[in-house]
Amino acid sequence: MRGTEARLGVFFAGILLALWPALVTAQLRSSENFALVQIVDGDTIAITGSRPSLRGRVMYGTQLPWGKNWTPGANMATVLRVDRDFSINGTPVPAGRYSVWMVPRADDQWSLILDPRAGLFHTAHPDSTADQHHFRLTATTIDPVETLTWSIDNVRGWRSQVRMAWADKAVAFELRLSAGAINLQVAEEVGRRLVGTYHLPPEDRQGPFQFERIVISWAEGILSWRVEGGNAPDWFDGTTWVLVRRDAETFGWMMVFEGEVVGQMEGMVLEIPEGGPRAAAIEFRSVPGD
Repeated sequence: MRGTEARLGVFFAGILLALWPALVTAQLRSSENFALVQIVDGDTIAITGSRPSLRGRVMYGTQLPWGKNWTPGANMATVLRVDRDFSINGTPVPAGRYSVWMVPRADDQWSLILDPRAGLFHTAHPDSTADQHHFRLTATTIDPVETLTWSIDNVRGWRSQVRMAWADKAVAFELRLSAGAINLQVAEEVGRRLVGTYHLPPEDRQGPFQFERIVISWAEGILSWRVEGGNAPDWFDGTTWVLVRRDAETFGWMMVFEGEVVGQMEGMVLEIPEGGPRAAAIEFRSVPGD
């Protein structure tokens, strides 16, 4: 009988060992992994890590003591990856991968720390070094959030708002990518020659282009335009359009809203006659392959 029991024990142990990789892979975590990705102007902003839940615990001032370094996540430290040089609240930061740390304080004046050592465990609490980047954030009191949540909101142009919320506190900061290589400047001899009013041919007044005329202006090296007549769509209201030169006769166009470049219209160009008289015809057309 004992021999039978021993053989059964070996048999079930063998099954357990055979299934162990699948069991480990399939197990639930108390803090599941997450990945938050935002593409801006072709470059990636990504936040990855794990999302702990409250499960009845009181966090700030208790589980997370005031004034102590903490990664806003669990398991391995939360990581911020940005593929282009950027700034946080106006302070420049080189492109790269950073572990993310915060110091919560009772007066709501928190610290945000980006450390270039991206592979740290959540209990590592890195010492301050010259390679770190430090920021002061003001926490706000919110309705309790059960599971720690990161978000990237208000994406406009190269600017976005990154927010972390958990328990009854949230912090946010502006993350802005460097503007890149877009050159909005147009030579004066080109700009002044193109200033004037242009008619949109009737056959082109379809889709969103339900207007009659485009008025082009040049100031401080930038060509801008506005529409007149017809029924311009709502998304033209309050928006300035800037022309970006592609070649001698064609210009791409970008939106400027509240003084900031916020978007580039893809796959369309304005074609302006090279030596065209004022009020010459102007044409929107698609660009093959764009």
